[in-house]
Amino acid sequence: MNFHLLDALRHLFRERGHAARGRRRAEARPLAVKRRCSHRAACGAVLTLITKAKGVSFDRANLEGTSITDSSMQQASFIETNLRDVRVEDVNLSGSYWQGVQTRGMAFVDSWLTNTFLVGVNFDGVNMNGPCRLQGADLGYARFTNAMLQELQLEGAKATGASFENSKMNVADFTRALLDGASFRQTILTDATFHAADINECDLTSAVGVDKASFLNVIGTPIRLVG
Repeated sequence: MNFHLLDALRHLFRERGHAARGRRRAEARPLAVKRRCSHRAACGAVLTLITKAKGVSFDRANLEGTSITDSSMQQASFIETNLRDVRVEDVNLSGSYWQGVQTRGMAFVDSWLTNTFLVGVNFDGVNMNGPCRLQGADLGYARFTNAMLQELQLEGAKATGASFENSKMNVADFTRALLDGASFRQTILTDATFHAADINECDLTSAVGVDKASFLNVIGTPIRLVG
């Protein structure tokens, strides 16, 4: 069931006294928000211990600069949401839906995005060095260029045509992932695992560390796999 963002803030979010810089965080209490108040009410907030946000809609909301920690937000919806400079730590976003979001400066730490819909999302420059779990996620034609993606867990993910160019993906796990047509140009893949992955026409031009990556039982023929 989807809720308006502001209703969700009123009923679900906990405030940590973010009104004054350097002020000691206040004791968690329900955040009172007027129904017709601007979405900017959430900008720069510190949201923590959200445990009943399943299916909440953040569509077209402005969450720029917000910190979200220790929360459970499965199946949430983020359509055209402003997530610039948002920090997500120890948050379960499994099954969530993302489309047309703004993600510049976004960072994830130790979070779950399993089975999420991320088709075509632009995560250029994102920091997911946590690691983050994206098992079973749909990343078709998404962009993760110039990103920090060490230890990213992508087992069984669908990443057809996705771009990971010039990113750091040391120890990333692509076991059984669908990577046909994906690009790893100049990507660092040291100790990455591609066991039984479909890497047909996967572009590995100038990828770094492929000689130390594992390509056991892969499917298809990649482009410029040199190691």
